[in-house]
Amino acid sequence: MENKKKKQHYVPKFYLKLFADSENKFYAYDFNIRGLLSKRVYYESQCYKKYFYGEDGILENQLSKKEGKWATACKKAIAGEELKDIDFVLLKEFVLYQKQRTASNNNHLVEERTSIIRECAKQLYSFKGWEFDASAEDFCKQRAVEEITPAENVAIASGLLKYVEDMGVLIVKYSTSNKLLTTDSPVITLNSFMRFQGYGYDNIGVAFMMPLSPNTLLIIYDDQLYKQYKGKIYVENDLEDEVLNVNRYEIIHAEGKVFSAEIKNFDLITNEITEFHQREIERNKTHFLGPEGSQRLIITKAEGTDYYYELPYLALPREYRRIPYNCREAIPRHFDKCWAEKLAVKYQVLSMTKRLPLDVKTEKVLPSKTELKMGCSRMRNLALIYWREKGYNL
Repeated sequence: MENKKKKQHYVPKFYLKLFADSENKFYAYDFNIRGLLSKRVYYESQCYKKYFYGEDGILENQLSKKEGKWATACKKAIAGEELKDIDFVLLKEFVLYQKQRTASNNNHLVEERTSIIRECAKQLYSFKGWEFDASAEDFCKQRAVEEITPAENVAIASGLLKYVEDMGVLIVKYSTSNKLLTTDSPVITLNSFMRFQGYGYDNIGVAFMMPLSPNTLLIIYDDQLYKQYKGKIYVENDLEDEVLNVNRYEIIHAEGKVFSAEIKNFDLITNEITEFHQREIERNKTHFLGPEGSQRLIITKAEGTDYYYELPYLALPREYRRIPYNCREAIPRHFDKCWAEKLAVKYQVLSMTKRLPLDVKTEKVLPSKTELKMGCSRMRNLALIYWREKGYNL
């Protein structure tokens, strides 16, 4: 028992087993060596760290109990069985906990916190006239590691469930020769509407995607925006390219390892995909507005992927596609008066700037203030429609 508690998995064993072969093994690609491990590995030997959740084993035992329930719900989804309300709750819970508990998410949050602490420390040192040296830098990193722990991240997951209760569940069953793979960070956060910043749990258009088996994909999504499959639970699909696109997302978002029982899946790991993965790992977690040393505005970014591959389940309706990107807002799915007021004055604020803002996709100035005004008006109108359709009396 002691040995089991010592090896604490941040991707559960029941999940990894779903991607292993009859011998409980799969191939593993390791980005650290930029190649496959020399031989197939047992699924139990992956995605764990010693005492990841603490030496007392309390949290590890709590997660084990939850994993039993999650495994049952996943098994039903993979088999295509009728799902009850509790199954939908468990699937959403599994995705949220899995997103929160990985080493990848912990590293993301530590880097984010380090940047914030470093920025605050630099402002203090500048005010005091002190030199921000290597020892100060080390202190910031150590403080972030102490503040952000895997156990804390798991504890946060339970408080996030309220944000996904209203989201739809879609299970895609693939009858393709290509099979889904998985990684050490299997939950992908996407937002087709706000691709570069709308990854918050309550943002309009947010979606979470996770392979449940080589033939089954689970999607938790904003079905108030993506209505094509609203009301459906199971969708059958035989599109080979779609499986490859899901796999590309998984590979790019991996922390360090990719797993599959089929070696041909690793043909997708080209030099281009490897570069995309590296950019994703190195992507800045925080941004600062203002000159260094002054009191700057700190902007943090939730973990999500900035890369986009076509998936019909998350295709934007025409009325949303017509809004220029820099007129869009990552509004909350639940009505917020302050956001409504912000949308009402956005054009006036933007029009007071010396020049029109850049379109983030083309890096070109929008052609006219008329287009900008129309885009802001569309964004506001669609936001009001969205909130009304969710039952808010505006």
